[in-house]
Amino acid sequence: MRTKTLFNYLLLLFIALDLTSQVTHGITTLDNIKVKIQWTQKLEDDFSFNNKWSYPEGVYRNKWGQLSCDGFCPEEAYKLMTDSGKVYEDSLESFYNIIDTSHLHYSLSSKTNSIGYSNSDFISFRIDSEEKILGASQTNASGYSRLFIELSEDSCTAWIEYRSIYNTDIELFRLVKGSIKIDQSSYERGIIRGVFDFVFTENYYWEGKIYSAIL
Repeated sequence: MRTKTLFNYLLLLFIALDLTSQVTHGITTLDNIKVKIQWTQKLEDDFSFNNKWSYPEGVYRNKWGQLSCDGFCPEEAYKLMTDSGKVYEDSLESFYNIIDTSHLHYSLSSKTNSIGYSNSDFISFRIDSEEKILGASQTNASGYSRLFIELSEDSCTAWIEYRSIYNTDIELFRLVKGSIKIDQSSYERGIIRGVFDFVFTENYYWEGKIYSAIL
């Protein structure tokens, strides 16, 4: 259990550090326009997507009906599997204490025409400073574009970051115009529950709904 807890902590730490590193590539609120947050007391919209969930990326049910992992397994997990990938029956309990089989509820429902985008169901928010809250959508193995949202008091800015699979260059697409509505009562409870519609440079757009806790 300690191994699993440590693995989960390191995973969350990696995401937080990765989210921080993404913001150090030169885009700031000085470069970007801001839009006014439209606060609502009761945001009327369908957020039922938050009831859906999936396992962490790389965790799946194998052909023997066992929860297993692929590519993201801690080293000790491989010692409990056969060469064909089946977990030894007498090692299942130990195996499930190692890998993360959490049910991750969807926090993002959106659509975009952004370059290199593969559907993402998750966005994470954290307190960046006393005045700012920073959010970033999570990419997956086939996605190379991320949405960043920065909230500061009554204003919001956003940008798209694209990482090419062919080189290490990073392209940033700045906000041109947009709108965002956030449920104020949810926000006061530490939850971003909102609807957004953004347009970026190169005529890219990203629109959708968010239901995500602030870490």
